[in-house]
Amino acid sequence: MKKYCIRVEKQNAKITINHLIEKNLIDLNYIINQDKNFVYIPLREKTDGSTVHSFKAYVRPMNYIKLHLKNIDIKNIRYIKFDDTIIFNKNSKITKRIAKIYAEGFKAKNIYINRGDVTGILRQPSLKKIYGPGGDVRNVEYGVKYFFDPLKIMFSPGNINVRTYMKYANVDDKIVLDMFAGIGYFSLPVLKYKNPRMLYACDLNPDSIFYLEKNIGENGINRDKIKIITGDSRKMCPYISADYIIMGNFESINFLASSLIRSKEGAVISMHYLISRSTSNSAQQVVNKGRRLGYILALIKMYEVKTISPELIHVNSIFRVINIIR
Repeated sequence: MKKYCIRVEKQNAKITINHLIEKNLIDLNYIINQDKNFVYIPLREKTDGSTVHSFKAYVRPMNYIKLHLKNIDIKNIRYIKFDDTIIFNKNSKITKRIAKIYAEGFKAKNIYINRGDVTGILRQPSLKKIYGPGGDVRNVEYGVKYFFDPLKIMFSPGNINVRTYMKYANVDDKIVLDMFAGIGYFSLPVLKYKNPRMLYACDLNPDSIFYLEKNIGENGINRDKIKIITGDSRKMCPYISADYIIMGNFESINFLASSLIRSKEGAVISMHYLISRSTSNSAQQVVNKGRRLGYILALIKMYEVKTISPELIHVNSIFRVINIIR
């Protein structure tokens, strides 16, 4: 369709687009396009310096899906989207035709359906690929790039606030221990935005270690700042005096002793675990367990990350080692 537009040289396109957005002049119903030398930006109305150009209409993904699935009730279909990949909720009834339409609407390359919960100590997902060639997915959160294979690696978008918080953690020139590093859920923001003296990253899952190595490279992180250990963190992590310990595992309370013997007075321990909605003083239980082990802990803060079920909540409790009883 012919539309009034602003034609701008490619090197000036970003500045011009931002300026037009501020003025609310871009017609978002059409797709910005370009040729060898120029970028063409569709306008809501004729303005000084505008010209005429042909544009394709922008069809919003859900409008496309509703148009092509008129006879199917899609309001209860739930999914998460990572870049060019869609993962449908395990309770969604998805046929190959529905998957194809969603792929076309969202320009997705791969579609999976969740068949159940994560399983085993390696926390492996239970997905089935129903569309596309499969392979690595890229997910970007506040400038941090996470690559992973969804058939091998679980990634929870609901934890984004906790991962983002790590870029503000007080870890500059400090020793950090990530006992359940995975693909770098918490370690990557620390390494990308802070300057720890050294970060020790441990994980039991070799697939996670593979993607942790890849993600370090993809994010341009200084490899000299991280030491990666494959295996059970209780046995394989070095006996260091860490300043900050990350325990991103729902079983973290069972690993408390292993974290404390690698801590020092003043160390901060960030623990993730599940509690019942009816549970009170769960943090006090951690404090009491620490005292029995000879460590005086104080709760810095505790907050809800997300709801797991009607009865279970994922919480993040952050403690400080106040004293070690020799």
